[in-house]
Formats: sequence, C-alpha cells, structure tokens
Amino acid sequence: MKRILIIIVAALFTFSCSSVKEYHVAKNGSDNNPGTKEKPLLTIQAAANLAQPGDMVTVHEGVYRESINAPRGGLSDDKRITYQSAQGEKVIIKGSEVIKGWVKVEGDIWKKELPNTFFGNYNPYAEEIKGHWFFPRGRKYHTGVVYLNGEWLKEAESEKQLMARKNKALLWFGKVDGTTTIMAQFPNVDPNKEEVEINVRETVFFPDQTGLNYITVRGFTMQQAAPNWAAPTQPQKGLIGPNWSKGWIIENNYISHSKCTGVCLGRPDLDTASVMNAPGMIAAFQYASEHELWTSEKIGHHIIRNNRIKDCGQAGIVGNMGPSFSIIEENEISDINVLEHFDGMEQGGIKLHAGVDIIIQDNCVYNIGNKGRGIWLDWLGQGSIIRNNLIFDTDNSGLYLEVNHGPILCANNIVVSTAFTNRSRGSAMVHNLFDKQGVIANTSRTSPYLVPHSTTFAGMYINDCPGDDRFYNNIYAAPEKESMAFGGSRTKPVEYDDEKLPLLMGGNIYINGALPYKKESDPMIVDDIINLEIIKKEDGFYIEWFNNPAWTRDQKRKLVTTEILGKTIISDANFEYPNGSPVVIDTDYFGNPRDKSNPTPGPFEGLRAEKQLIKIWPKK
Repeated sequence: MKRILIIIVAALFTFSCSSVKEYHVAKNGSDNNPGTKEKPLLTIQAAANLAQPGDMVTVHEGVYRESINAPRGGLSDDKRITYQSAQGEKVIIKGSEVIKGWVKVEGDIWKKELPNTFFGNYNPYAEEIKGHWFFPRGRKYHTGVVYLNGEWLKEAESEKQLMARKNKALLWFGKVDGTTTIMAQFPNVDPNKEEVEINVRETVFFPDQTGLNYITVRGFTMQQAAPNWAAPTQPQKGLIGPNWSKGWIIENNYISHSKCTGVCLGRPDLDTASVMNAPGMIAAFQYASEHELWTSEKIGHHIIRNNRIKDCGQAGIVGNMGPSFSIIEENEISDINVLEHFDGMEQGGIKLHAGVDIIIQDNCVYNIGNKGRGIWLDWLGQGSIIRNNLIFDTDNSGLYLEVNHGPILCANNIVVSTAFTNRSRGSAMVHNLFDKQGVIANTSRTSPYLVPHSTTFAGMYINDCPGDDRFYNNIYAAPEKESMAFGGSRTKPVEYDDEKLPLLMGGNIYINGALPYKKESDPMIVDDIINLEIIKKEDGFYIEWFNNPAWTRDQKRKLVTTEILGKTIISDANFEYPNGSPVVIDTDYFGNPRDKSNPTPGPFEGLRAEKQLIKIWPKK
C-alpha cells in the first residue's frame, strides 16, 4: 500500500511539473509557432494569450513594439504567470514606432503626415492630457511624443512657436483633422537617416481587465508610452501596472519615457461620481471599501523592486488604494517632470493615496522637477513605513505627508537638498538626516482613518491642527534655522504640541548651525560642520560624513521601539509592521546593527570619527 501511494504521489508531481510550460518569444519567430525554444513565437502578446497559471514567458533579445494586454493572471504566489527576458539578453518593449518619410518644411523643421487609421483606437496626438489636479497653464498638451535617437522632444504650444525656433529644447507640434500631421525640429540631422520614433500606444504592459493576479514582469526595458494624467479621483493608468489586481511583482526593469506615469498601482473606474475635491476622494474610498472592492484579500500586496525609473512627466510610481499592503524597494527614480511645463498636484517620484500598510524602503529618489515631491503619502497612508531611502534634489519637499492620521514611521532616511513637510499627524521621525527646515502645516480638510491593518473605515477627523508626532534620534543640519518652520495653513495658525495632540521629542542632534524647535526639552547642539552635498561618481552617489564620538558620549539614547513610540491618538493604532509584529529600529541606513545600549543619532551607525566620503547609493 505504501509503495502504491508513493507511485501515485510521484505521478501527480510529474504531471504537475509537465503541465507547467515555458513559452519562448524571439524576433525570428512566428505567432503560428508553438512557442518552443526551437520554434518561438514572434510577439509577447501571442505568448500571453497562451500562458496559463504557473507558466513562464521568456523573451529573447530584440526590440518589441507592442502593448501587452494579459488576458489572465496566476492563481497564487506559487502559480503565477511570469514574463521575463532571457538571461543575459537585452529585451526592449516600446510603445512607439519608427517613422520615416519626413519632409523638410524649412530650416531644421520637418513634417510627416499619417492617416488617422495608423493609430487604431488611440491617437496620442489627438488625446489631450487632462484630469483632476492637472493644471495646463492655459494651453493644450497631448500624450504623444516625438523621440530623436531615444531622447524626447518637447511639445510646442503652437505651430508658430515651433517655427520661431527660439526655445532651448527641441520642439514638436501635432494637429489632427483628416490626417495626423506631426512637425518637429531636427537640427543638423536628416530624420530619415536617424532613429525617429513617435508614441502610438497608451501603455506597454497594462491589462484591460481588473483582477488579474499574481503576474511577474522581470528584466525588461520598457519605454515610450502615452498614458494620460493619473488623478486619484479618476481611473489611473501608467506605462506598466496591474490594473486593480493583487500580487504582482515588477522587478529588475528599466522603465522610462512615459508621458505621465511609469508604474501605476492605481484605482479603476468606480461607480461613483468623479469629483475633484475632498468629498470626491472620500466617496471613492467609501465606495471601494463598502462594496468590498478594496480589501487585503483582493488588492495590493505587490512588490515593486530594483527597477530604474526615469523620464516620466507626472510620477515614477503612482496609485490610489491599489498600492495597499505592497513593498516598494531598491528602486532608483529620477528625472520626473524635468521637461514639461504643465503643473499638477500629483507629480513626484512616488505619489500614493491610501497606501495602507505599505513599506517604502531602500529607494533612491532625486531630480524631481517643477514643484514635484520625492516620496509623497497623501490620504490614508495608515500603517506605512518609509525607511532607509535617499532623497535629494527635489523642486518641492523630498518627504511629504499629507492629511494622514498615522501611524506613519519614517526611519533612517537621508533627506538632503530638499525639505520635509508634514501636513499629517500620528507620524514618527526616527534616525533621519534632514538638512532643511521641516515645514509643519494644517489644512481645513477632513479625512478618514481605518481599523488598523485593514481598509475598513473607523472614523473621520478634521486636519486643522498638526501634532501627535514623534521626533527621536534625528540629525538636523539646516544652517542658522530652527528645525521646524510653519506655513501653508488654511485655517487657524499652527499650534504644534497642544494638549490634544502632543509632540514627543528626544535624542535629536543639531549640526551645521541648525537650531532646535523651541519646545524640545533636551536638544544636543554641537559645532560640527559637514558638507552635505551629494557627490556623483561613476559608480554611484557619495556623501561626506563622520560620527563624532561626542554624539553618543555626551548624551545617551534609547533604541526606538513600538513601546517607546506609543499609540496614535486619532487612529488608536500602534507603530508596528504590517503583520502586527513590533517595531525595533535596531539597524541603520545600510542595514548594519545599531548599538542597542546607546544608538548613534542619524542614519549611520558605527562609522569612523574622521571625515570620509561614504557611498550611499547603490548600497549593494
């Protein structure tokens, strides 16, 4: 009997393994092929149409111009559908097409006419950028782009502006009537002899259907897509995204040149009024929660890991509700909205609404232009942990917390050449380095809070008074400035540290002439001067640093834990990990262990006393 059972189990295992298939895609393939390595398919979409839960799609070297619309997802973390580039091979997926047949108009201006049918159901040169909190500055922008040898040109306001050729950036202009006419500036080159591309697809890897779970996308270069503005009160799309699903892994990719957003983890079209105000936000949250569309069992739990994301007009990573319970780690995000002139309130490296229990760790975010912010948690970032990130050179705040009620834990972050702004309550700042004033502000908006570790509404609270915050073991280095500044209030003047929402501070240190907040009882002010300029070298980013022994000799500090941080007042929740386990800040920015008896203030533990250049990105 035992032998028969072993044979049956072995047979079932063999059947299970044999039912898992690997489909190959190559530039010498055909979509009439079976997709074996010897007879590969030609398009990734053809492989997606065949792939079943547990299957793998391996794509071989080449440029694939298509938008993948996966028809199904996996069944579990162990039975996911994986799309990957073949090991050691460069696979590029583009939402653009190469265009030849340009005709010279005059000087360096050329034009190309295309039938509207060339674009199918989506013409980026007719698709106007619009959406809530998008500010076009009195002109029109479109989702189309013209690229010259991989670099995008800037959309001109008019044909007249293009023909004047007075702009520093190279320009293009398009108009759509009976045909699509694109005009562009190509100085000193013949565009018919160079690689000139135009956007023709809205996305690169974004399913039409919602609820396609457990998909992995790994190792691709994905570029040149034309998604529209991704506002939190409207359906959101990006160059790549799961479209309201669960358990995606997007890792080891190079993602660039999305007209608006690179990775989108956002909301779908909900059956509720789309209104650009606080009630519109709350209505979307309530509808998704009450109809059990937004639950831990159905949404989020994504891993966005080790991607290079750059050159996006709106945001590197964006999403409302859909990012909940996810991990965003080890990504390098830069060059966001540095080309366009449109404005909006959704621009940043990472811009999330309702990212419940999300962990944002070990990322590098920089060069965020035109009023954009680095890492921005807006509304219902409850239970979030932001740790071990490097943020610098943002046009607005590097770290921005807006109308949340906590808990939000920010630990071991390096935030330099940019400010920290807090328009929330229930936050904890622990072992961070700040070289600008922290801006504290209130607002007239009322926003919700949740039952801990869930998407269930627990109540509402007006954001007219900041507080219930903790600042432990941070380093402030804002020369000759108080560590806290106040501004941006929409109601009464800010009262920070009142009886209802008290402020807790301890173990902080002030260098470079920085001054403590007046209500800190035992600040440590030292004469140390450190140049905090981020230095770029061929192998990454460096900073000058040293740990002065006096910082720990002259003041003793405690290891920061859940117990020390206490409960938030409004949401009545502990500072803890998403699985409910207690927090202990016992490692530093690099993951090195902290001195448990007397940890060093700031993000670095165990460094030498003499000044040195230390490499802070990449960490590995």
